[in-house]
Amino acid sequence: MVQARDAFQSRGHYAPLANKLAEIVRGHRESSSLDLLDAGAGTGYYLNQILGASNASYHDALALDISRYAMRRAAKLPHTLALVWDVWRRLPSADASRDVVLNCFAPHNPAEFRRVLRDHGLCIVVTGEPDHLNEVIEPLDMLSVADGKLASLVEKFDANDFQLKHTEQLTYQMDLNTEDLYNLAFMGPAGHHLQPEKLRNKVQSLGEQRVTASFGVHAFIPKA
Repeated sequence: MVQARDAFQSRGHYAPLANKLAEIVRGHRESSSLDLLDAGAGTGYYLNQILGASNASYHDALALDISRYAMRRAAKLPHTLALVWDVWRRLPSADASRDVVLNCFAPHNPAEFRRVLRDHGLCIVVTGEPDHLNEVIEPLDMLSVADGKLASLVEKFDANDFQLKHTEQLTYQMDLNTEDLYNLAFMGPAGHHLQPEKLRNKVQSLGEQRVTASFGVHAFIPKA
């Protein structure tokens, strides 16, 4: 699954999302330093884009993920400590030690996000929208995204001393070949249930597809 994710992301299909995250971080606060925590970092793709686009002269990044294979890749990023970690646990970072917490397609732990975030900090949460990948969800036996997530997300973060600063939907079309489709299915939450040979046959029968990418990008700040 990690190899599939790395292969898919390296093709640039999620680059618009990575660029959007880097833009939000740059626009939040100009500073000579950036202390960042990525909770559920995967291979560190989004973290790497943010670090590369930052104007800060000093960076300290902490990448956390339950997959040791993903963390081996993230550990190669500059200025990054990568730890195999369950984000439901107490996070391995001091109180008020981070300028940015990133949480992309991963479990939310808003109480811990608030503890490690500085008062001027920013927590960015990325979720899939209901129309995300809707052209291939059924034929590739992938999991769909439930509607109405934003209200429950805001409620959960509000209860942990956050307020929603900004939210937007990022939607665009991706032209995917059969290898992209194979990797896309395997990198998702249902990937470990899929049979490789059966999936190969399915993507070959589908052929190249134009597929919708649709993300909710939600920026939270600590309450005043």
